[in-house]
Amino acid sequence: MSQDQKSQELKYDAIIILSGGIRGENSVPLWVQTRIDKAVELQNQTKYIITTSAATPHKALPLNESGQPLYDATVMANILIEQGVPKEKILLEQFSKDTIANAVFTRLLITDHLKLKKLLVITSDFHMPRSKIICDKVFNLNPNTMNYQLEFLTTENTGMPEDMLAIRTKKEQQRIEMFQTDHKDRATLQEFQKWLFTEHESYKAKGDTSKYVLTAQDSDSY
Repeated sequence: MSQDQKSQELKYDAIIILSGGIRGENSVPLWVQTRIDKAVELQNQTKYIITTSAATPHKALPLNESGQPLYDATVMANILIEQGVPKEKILLEQFSKDTIANAVFTRLLITDHLKLKKLLVITSDFHMPRSKIICDKVFNLNPNTMNYQLEFLTTENTGMPEDMLAIRTKKEQQRIEMFQTDHKDRATLQEFQKWLFTEHESYKAKGDTSKYVLTAQDSDSY
């Protein structure tokens, strides 16, 4: 059987694991590990697994023992490999700093170019409502020659304390409202990229990320 025939029989072209923070060189929060475990479970149904994100803007970029940056996407990829996923099956989007750019950079850098059309997005229950709105928007921006087919898989909020979950859920809803207001009239990739690189504090020149500083309790949820 040819590789093309095998690809045609797969349910997905790629599974996208949205990032949710790391805790070390080979460690992530339990709610992120749950996302990874689900991708491992489904690995035989997809051509690729895409791990996302450089880091969160809410914290200083973590470093390994050699002083090199620890990117979320790299750490998640390491864990996937430890759990038996072939490294050739893993693609890294290790440039984004938030959920919006998880979607934008995954599309611009990977799925558009590799013609990966059938996508499964995996994230936690508290994160899914906003993630679905963002991905539905980004992957349908024009020109949409791919006609993306998106599916979404929600995992449990494993290990997140109830008080922390309540805070994150409230913030997620606030960000949904902000995203929908800010982007209701943006219909093209060009418009969206212009906004991202000229207005978003994490990506524009001399962006002010001081507003992202969190309390200790908030910080533990990233």
